[in-house]
Amino acid sequence: MNSFLEDTLASLNKAADHLHLKKDVLEVLSKPNKIIQVSIPIRLDSGEMKVFEGWRVQHNDARGPYKGGIRLNPVVSLEEVSALATLMTLKTAVANIPYGGAKGGIACDPKKLSSRELEQLVRGYVHALHKVIGPLTDIPAPDVNVSSEIIAWMVDEYSKLEGATTLGAFTGKPPELGGNSAREIATAHGGYIVLEEVLKQTNWQKSKNETTIAIQGFGNVGGHMARILNNAGYKVVAISGHQGGIFDPNGINTDEALQAKHEAGSLPLNRCYPKSLPQYSHNLLSCETITNEKLLELEVDILIPSALEGVISKENASQIKAKYIVEMANGPVTREAQAILDQKQVIIIPDIIANAGGVVVSYLEWVENRQGFHWKESEVLERMSQHLTENIGMIYTMSESQKINLREAAYILGLGRITQAMKLRGWIPLE
Repeated sequence: MNSFLEDTLASLNKAADHLHLKKDVLEVLSKPNKIIQVSIPIRLDSGEMKVFEGWRVQHNDARGPYKGGIRLNPVVSLEEVSALATLMTLKTAVANIPYGGAKGGIACDPKKLSSRELEQLVRGYVHALHKVIGPLTDIPAPDVNVSSEIIAWMVDEYSKLEGATTLGAFTGKPPELGGNSAREIATAHGGYIVLEEVLKQTNWQKSKNETTIAIQGFGNVGGHMARILNNAGYKVVAISGHQGGIFDPNGINTDEALQAKHEAGSLPLNRCYPKSLPQYSHNLLSCETITNEKLLELEVDILIPSALEGVISKENASQIKAKYIVEMANGPVTREAQAILDQKQVIIIPDIIANAGGVVVSYLEWVENRQGFHWKESEVLERMSQHLTENIGMIYTMSESQKINLREAAYILGLGRITQAMKLRGWIPLE
């Protein structure tokens, strides 16, 4: 299976060929502007000294300051962060916000660290990167295993080093520190907006309560996506977490499932969450427990992978029965799988636009911090919706007129905007 980075660069190359771009453009975009690797020593509660590795990859800033999340995960690697930084450059261009792309990460398991150890680690990360990040250069945000509380520690450390409170140096902050309350639901809400627009453009005929949906991943994005879709009237029939999932053809009460997950720490698989029956009867009902792999192959209308990359590959693509796939995770469909699914006429809404709601709201938070005012949550979501609706409309129109899939159209749109910015700045020759 090709790596995520290889797939990202392959899509970039295909878009460049379509735009008849010279090699100059790809030469600039094939490598990040900067790769910063840091070592962060911290004293563990046991008294032992341990050194953690971290990275910040700044890919391209032709259209504005670098932008991208920070993830805490034992398997974080330079290759992964580089691929995600490249994707962020394209994603900010597709969403048409004035940013470039970056990504960061620390190789660690935050669940194995105490609160004190974790705070020491992330403050050390900011200290190491202080001179290359900031509100005018590179604005980090939360990603995997990074909460608003962790971002608050990072803001505080950066502000101490600057000698002044600098809220605009990070996004995804708590509302009390200049964050926006819409940020937590932004990615999921954006995915919902994009899905609605594509269903409208493709003249989807089923009513919402007849349209079945399976969601792999029940974390922040998948959980909010399930709740939003359920409340909008769609029929969510399958959800899954790390250990597996629940399938109920009659529909799942996602609010009840989210509450159970909140209470237990993970989605309990020993009970049902019926959508149409009283809560007290759930122990008397039966529903099917399924694996994450089985969920992907269910006969549903819409499949939403919102957990890991590469879960739909050439090995299982032929078994996918959904008519639409919404990539809420980064890179859940591999390049080989895309080719198989294109043959099956499955409509894939690519990550580059499907999960762009988060970065759009991050941009709006940054604007608020820079200008010193605050929009209401409803105003933020409305502005985000305008950005995404306009750009998915352009992507769909290009897809239809040029007989290409949505991913190719999105990459062409984003690459065209980046190329124009690089030409105007004199990085590559004007033609």
